[in-house]
Order: sequence, then C-alpha cells, then structure tokens
Amino acid sequence: MSRPTLLLLTPMLLLVFCRYASLATVVPVDFDYWWHVKTGQYIVETGALPRVDHFSYTAAGRPWVAHEWLTDLLLYTVQQHVGYVGNVVLFALVSTLTALVVYATCRHWDLGEPGAVVLMMWASSMAIGSGNVRPQALTALLIAVVVLLVTRYRRGRTRALWTLPPLMALWANLHGGYIMGLALLGLAILGEAVTGTRARRRPTAPSRTLLLVGALSAGATLLTPHGVDALLYPLQYAGTQNVHMEYISEWQSPYFHMLGQRFVLLFAPRLMVAVALGVGHRRIGATEVLWGLWVATMALQSVRQLALYAVVVSPLLGARFQLVLRYVPDLSRSLARWRRPALAAVCWPLLAVSIFSMATAAEGWDHLQLGAAPRTAASRAARSTTSARTISAATCSTSTTGAAT
Repeated sequence: MSRPTLLLLTPMLLLVFCRYASLATVVPVDFDYWWHVKTGQYIVETGALPRVDHFSYTAAGRPWVAHEWLTDLLLYTVQQHVGYVGNVVLFALVSTLTALVVYATCRHWDLGEPGAVVLMMWASSMAIGSGNVRPQALTALLIAVVVLLVTRYRRGRTRALWTLPPLMALWANLHGGYIMGLALLGLAILGEAVTGTRARRRPTAPSRTLLLVGALSAGATLLTPHGVDALLYPLQYAGTQNVHMEYISEWQSPYFHMLGQRFVLLFAPRLMVAVALGVGHRRIGATEVLWGLWVATMALQSVRQLALYAVVVSPLLGARFQLVLRYVPDLSRSLARWRRPALAAVCWPLLAVSIFSMATAAEGWDHLQLGAAPRTAASRAARSTTSARTISAATCSTSTTGAAT
C-alpha cells in the first residue's frame, strides 16, 4: 500500500473507529450485552452450553439454542479482565475492519482510492445502527469478507474461495447470521449458472469450484455443539409473520419519518442511486443483480439488515460508478497524481474536528460508559428500590426476547 493511500485511508479508518467507540460509550448499554456476558459466565462456570433458558422470567426452562455461545464466551472473558471498555474497543475494531474490507472490495472493482474511501465511509455511516457491542457486528464483518472472497473469485482468483468453509464453521459458532453468508454463496452459484446458461456453455472448472466450496461451507456450519438445530434456528426469523418483527423495532421495516435515525435516511438515497446506476446501459453480472435485489429486500423488510445492505451494495456501486466517475476526475484518478499536502489538509483536520465534536457531544464525562461496569447501569441500580433479583429477571427477559442479536 502506497504512502498516499495510507495518508488518505488512515485518518478515515481512525474516524470510523472513534465514531463506533463513541457511540458505544455515550448511549446507554444495550440490554442484550448483559445477557451475553451472563451466558458466557454460565459456560465458564459449568463447562457446558445452556440448553434451556435459565435467565428469563416468562420462558424459564424452555429449550434454547445458544447459537452465539463463542461470542458470549469472548464478551465475558474481556469483561472479566478489562471491563466493558475493553469490549467497546474490541467491537470498534471489528467495525473498522469491516470498513477496510469494504474498501478492499471496492478496489477490486477497479475503483480509485478516493472513490473507494467515499463508499467505505458511506457504508460505515449507514451501518452505524448496528454499531454496538453485539454479536451482529461480527456478522457484518464476515458478510463483507464473503463478498470480498467471491469478488476475488469472479476476477479469476479461485484459490480465495477455499478459506470459506473454515470461516463458515467459525461463523456458525459466533452468530446465527451465518445463514446470510450461505445465502450469498447460494446466490453466487445461481448467478454463475444463469451466466453460463446465457452464454450457452458447460460448467467450467471455476464454476465447479464454487459449487464445491458452497457445499463444503454448508456442511461446515454443522460443526457446532447444536448440530442441525443451529442450522434450523435462524429460519425462525424468516418471513414477516414472526414475533420479532411484530414487537422488536429493529426487526421492523425502516421508518423514514424518524429523523433521529440518520442511518435510515442514508438508505433512501443510496437505494435510489443503486436503481439509477442499475438501469444504465452497461450490463452487470447475474450474481450482482441477485445480491442487490436480495439485500435491498432484506433492508426494506428490517432496519436490522441495513448493515447487510451497506457492506454488500457499496462495492457493487463502486463497479457501477465507473460509468459516472469520468465527470469527477478527482475521484477517478490515481492517488499518485494527488498532492500529499492536499490529502493531509483535507483528511487529518476532518478527523480532528470529528473527534472533538464527538467528545463534546456527551453530557459531561460522567455519562460515558467506561470502566468495568457502565456508569448509567450502576447508577440506575443504586437508585432503584427494587431487588437485584427482580432487576436481573426483567433485564434478562428483555434480552431473551431479542435473542438473535
């Protein structure tokens, strides 16, 4: 990576890290965090996974698939040794790495460094709704990795695909969102078949490789303590007639009238840009069409899936932007032709101003969620006259309702 690229990319990645870290320290801690930490504690103390619900008040004793058990174990370990702030830093790094993978995928579509950075920041801003200490952040990262690996394969680098089966095995133990990775692979296989049919050719060796890797990846997701149950669990959230979409706001459709949810407002113009570029005179591959339609449907169905749309569609927009970048030469030309002082004059002051605004946005340092236990949670428990057992039951009941975090 050249020095001009580092001069441009480094402050933008630092900005992404600071934005996600500040979000997790300024806003109240997500209820699900405590449920994940408690599950990790249960695994450490008992040496086994919970098979029934031990925490909620209304569903105690019912069968439970702890599909995020490995992430829960990680959260508990970091909480015990570093505290909540350690998990904040860890997941801010995860979100930053997600942005970097999106940037790399845009570059594989031959988009210039400035244009790739613009799309990376756009994707990061739209995915900010999922930017908290929650296992679904890992799914956003791994979806971005799947898109990168399949993109590399479609550009002739078939060896990149062989990292997918072990990746899917790990993913299946981290979060139930691995089913989306399988869906992306399935759509890529279907897209290759459609392309081959239109070209009237037999399946080639690379196509057979993709099919084999897809089959191995599907089989690898069974390598969990839950076996087939872990594969069937995410299907409970399919469709619109499930309890999560009825009662949990993040599972419901985007509500564009809520100005406070700026990441939702970013989705609307992005969808229109995707449509405008998608109907251009230059054809795009069947795989890209299937991916775009699927993630757009998912995002329109659930706010939770906006991060999925952001990391998948951003590189596809990068590929289509080649049609219009000739009108914006500063985004299309190589960074080697830019002046380094100009890059520093734009990027580093922007980083400084952004960090200052985030630091002063909080209502004083006493409100920051730092230390071993977040301040707002501790102060709320101290002010409460309700017994600790009741508070724990109420919190865990809320968390179990949103168990597929």
